[in-house]
Amino acid sequence: QILKRLENEMGQKDFAQRVHDLLLRHPYIMERGIDELATRLNVSRRTLQRRFASEGARYSVVVESVRKALAQQYLQEGRLNIEQIAELLGFSERRSFSRAFQSWFGLSPSKYRQAH
Repeated sequence: QILKRLENEMGQKDFAQRVHDLLLRHPYIMERGIDELATRLNVSRRTLQRRFASEGARYSVVVESVRKALAQQYLQEGRLNIEQIAELLGFSERRSFSRAFQSWFGLSPSKYRQAH
């Protein structure tokens, strides 16, 4: 029933985009993994994987996209330090977050924050 509501409220967006938007609104679901998402949407993990596959999408790619968006948002807001952001986004340490951020945007989180 949550899946149907999600489909109805999001209109013409594809499934992966709807999941992306859901995870942006409720990022804590990401840290619990695809099984938690499937439970929230009231479908099996396999059904969820089939829905992604039917669009040529993958859960891991959607999660990475959400992490990127949230990293930018958190850095621009300036309320959280980089360690807190790393933890919120599910990175085991600041260094892994910094490496990922560098690969995504071509600069460190600190430099990004200074520029924005």
